[in-house]
Amino acid sequence: MSVLTQGLYIQHMDFAFSADKPFFKNVSLHCLPDKLNFLRGQNGSGKSTFFNILQKNIPQGAQLTGDFTIDGQKIKSEYITIVVQDVDEMLANQFSVQQNLQCANLSRYPGLHSLPKSTNMSFLQEFNIDCNKQVDQLSGGQKQILAIVIASQKPTKLLLLDEPTAALDPKNAHMVMQCLQKLAQELDLTVLIISHDKELVATYAPGYYFEITQDNNHMRTIEKVIL
Repeated sequence: MSVLTQGLYIQHMDFAFSADKPFFKNVSLHCLPDKLNFLRGQNGSGKSTFFNILQKNIPQGAQLTGDFTIDGQKIKSEYITIVVQDVDEMLANQFSVQQNLQCANLSRYPGLHSLPKSTNMSFLQEFNIDCNKQVDQLSGGQKQILAIVIASQKPTKLLLLDEPTAALDPKNAHMVMQCLQKLAQELDLTVLIISHDKELVATYAPGYYFEITQDNNHMRTIEKVIL
């Protein structure tokens, strides 16, 4: 497989909410697999809109053109997973870490049988997460890691994260980034992270990041910024 077809590859994307409301123009980018790719931009620049486009979550009447591939194949929404900013929405705080992982492994229509075993216990223990501990007793960084591991339980090729370290202190923020780095390499994931933290981007990005820019007419594009 050519290096250009590995990971997330977008060519000549145009997006408009309606014919008279253009938003993105001629966006082309390549996010590498096994690395932490970062997206930055001012508030209101369109970062969340871009994530919605990747998930094919766009309003009726919107216009979207361009080529989107992940590992050389057309993107399918079922292979894209997002970790939302408020990870409490993804966790059952009254359950243990192990129970949360087991629930994530349930089929859509589970029968009356024991919860399935999870294979991620040792991974969590590397980050000092006690799998028997109740989730509401975890630190913010540990909760974030648990949410990330839960998100990766289902078949995923592209993992999206919206400000995963926004509410964390530097120690926990680095722990989350190290977890993502390890998970991306072990699972051969393409990871794209919205982040305002310049220090984290400089530390964990693969020598560059992507930034949404706007012209005087509020038309957006995405530029590659070399660190």
